Amino acid sequence: MSGADSEQDHRTVAGDPDPAIASDSVEVAAERLDQNEGAGQLSLSARLRQPRTIISILIPLVIIAVFVALNGAQLAKVPGLIAGADLRLVALAFAIFYTGFPMRGVRWAMLLRGTGIRVSARDSTEIIFLSWLVNCVVPAKLGDVYRAYLLKINSHASLSRTFGTVFIERVLDLIAIALLGIAAGLWSFRTGLPGPIQVVFAIGLVVVAVLSVGLFTMRNFGRRILNVLPTPPRVL
Repeated sequence: MSGADSEQDHRTVAGDPDPAIASDSVEVAAERLDQNEGAGQLSLSARLRQPRTIISILIPLVIIAVFVALNGAQLAKVPGLIAGADLRLVALAFAIFYTGFPMRGVRWAMLLRGTGIRVSARDSTEIIFLSWLVNCVVPAKLGDVYRAYLLKINSHASLSRTFGTVFIERVLDLIAIALLGIAAGLWSFRTGLPGPIQVVFAIGLVVVAVLSVGLFTMRNFGRRILNVLPTPPRVL
């Protein structure tokens, strides 16, 4: 055996592996790590079928059942009222309302993507639909909290980022509602605006202006403002 071979065997035995063997080991380890990460990262659709997610879906259904049990007499009048309405308009309203959910899902997915959270439009639409189910049966828009909870348990999103996107959504909704309300008022009172309506329009314009300036400021100067203010590190 030559001195070089003896020295190489000595390095291997002593814990200094051959470079080629070490390179192969690193590649194998990296491949195994990628496989483990791929197996551990379930899609949002798969996570929504997990038991804890199913339980979170059943909770609002139980709330609805209790609501129906307590208000059965009033709810029994609803089919008759719908039957007495123009079914064409009811169908049109139904289609317009539920068409809004995919649009909201796309918008929320875009907002989440801006924070580094990648969620498909289909999954975001499903979560929004479930959160609106909760909004219909509980007060104080708690469905938004439920939406953040669903995204949290089915992805790696943080609650702060999720609530941030929900807050931005609500701001955009308020701007849209104010502008549509002003447009509808101008159309309804084409011959002249009464005094109280003018006050409402002025409030709407102020709300739109304040929200728009707030969004622009947060988007472009938010970090600078937080750094200047005596904000606690935990809040930051």
